[in-house]
Amino acid sequence: MYDKATRLPIHLLEKKNDIITLLKDLIFGFPIGVKKMGKISKSGSNFGVDPRYVTKEQLECDWLAGGCVMHLTNDLYKKNYFPFNHKAYCEDLIHSYYLKKKGIKLLVDVRTKCFTTFPIFPKSTIEFQRFLNSYIYFSNIKKINFLRKIILLLSYKARFFFKKITYNL
Repeated sequence: MYDKATRLPIHLLEKKNDIITLLKDLIFGFPIGVKKMGKISKSGSNFGVDPRYVTKEQLECDWLAGGCVMHLTNDLYKKNYFPFNHKAYCEDLIHSYYLKKKGIKLLVDVRTKCFTTFPIFPKSTIEFQRFLNSYIYFSNIKKINFLRKIILLLSYKARFFFKKITYNL
């Protein structure tokens, strides 16, 4: 996944292992450094693939970004896995979880590119609440540890609060 405007991967991997990045990875439960690409952390957050650091053509992942998935019809997960009537926040995490549970390997081919507008974190309070509801639903399915769930929820709330202030300036 690449940002249309900058032409850079949406999930930029900072290869430097500074103390802040290291602490964030440990708190959220990500593997350290390049090992976090394509992973869902122990807190239920995701990190995409930065092709600049992948040495093979394909990388096995925990999740695939929504809208960029191709697989066989008989591998489809046909149950209604997203029980909300709003924008599909976290639907790719939920769908990827169920596909992996069926034993399906999820691969990203780094030779392909999908250009999109950079995802904007929910701006309005209602969008943010819908996002949180979707995350909580996913974290309950995946049985995320309560403490890690709270830490991630607090980080999302802080991120939303500070983004909101930025939008109002």
